[in-house]
Parts: sequence; C-alpha cells; structure tokens
Amino acid sequence: MSELEILAKQIEANQRWLVDRLDEICRLIEHGPTDGWKLKIASEENGYKLRWKDYLDDGSEVWREAYIVDDEADKLKSGEELLWGVMGHFSLWGSKHDPERLKIVREKRDDG
Repeated sequence: MSELEILAKQIEANQRWLVDRLDEICRLIEHGPTDGWKLKIASEENGYKLRWKDYLDDGSEVWREAYIVDDEADKLKSGEELLWGVMGHFSLWGSKHDPERLKIVREKRDDG
C-alpha cells in the first residue's frame, strides 16, 4: 500500500469520526439536555399539573408528570408545593452552606 493510499484511508477514517461527532452535536442541540430544563405548568380544576422531558441512560426521551392537588383546608399549600416543585426542577433551593438561598415563607397578616 502506497503512502498516498494510507493517507487516503486516514482521511476517510477522520471524516467518519467527524461526521459522527457532528451528528452527536446536532442531536444535542435539537433534543439536548436543555430540553430537560423546560417545565410545563398547567392550572387544573383541582390544582396544578407539571410536565417535563427526561432522558434515560440510553438517550431515549420520556415525559414525566407530577400533580399538585389543592387542599381545601389549606388554600396556600398547593401554591407552596408548586413553587417548591419549580425550585426543585431548576435546582434553585441551594444548601445550608450557600451564602444565600431562596426559600418560601408564609407570613401572617399584620393587623397592626
């Protein structure tokens, strides 16, 4: 095999590798991890429905759902759970070691 034939085979192998990497990049752009950060929230008759796309280890997609049901005895509970769900989905709660973090707090009415 001549040097020219060896070089041609190397170029062909590099082209195949490059095409594979470009296919991977296009797949990530079209269906990539950023899709997993989307959260759809629908107000339902008795609470809220949250939907998001998740990716399994094999790369396949699956839609996940969670329901937050209104509590007749505690009108704020479903709102709190919705906010906690959003914070959890986007990893916004932080830890006790963070200099600052978000939290959800109920305040009693000030009759002052």
